[in-house]
Amino acid sequence: MPTMRSLLCAALLSLALSAPAPAQELRPKEVSGRASVVDGDTLRIGLAVVRLWGVDAPEIDTCRAATVPMKEFCGTPQAEVSRQSLERIAGTGDVVCREVNRDSFGQMMGECFAGRVNIGVEQIRSGNAVGWPSYLRQDAQRSVAFNAAEAEAKAARRGVWQ
Repeated sequence: MPTMRSLLCAALLSLALSAPAPAQELRPKEVSGRASVVDGDTLRIGLAVVRLWGVDAPEIDTCRAATVPMKEFCGTPQAEVSRQSLERIAGTGDVVCREVNRDSFGQMMGECFAGRVNIGVEQIRSGNAVGWPSYLRQDAQRSVAFNAAEAEAKAARRGVWQ
């Protein structure tokens, strides 16, 4: 006959096995759909907020969160130009974002595409954002297109490079 202790252990084991997965495991690795633009480097697709991996754009109003290269553009008309640029690049069709990693707040850092167009690379090429070195150093192969787009924007003196 089972003891009270063994019944209790069995009940606890059953509860542990039936508990929901931690929230981190429930996060999607890919989201798709119509994107709305939050700012020059952030999209919202449904309930998901996706920061463009490897991209740094001027903050519209939260200047204390601005990185050093973007501080001078925070809250300026260039921040709104950057947001509008991202709207044009993302377009009105479906956008697909695939997680590359998560930032320190657990937010998805994704590579996003409008059709075959890499939205982050095009935002950098437009000069309305720059490459984010700490992320680009993490993936040499992926960063090639980002670095080339930034060099092109600099040479053409577009956006923040004027």
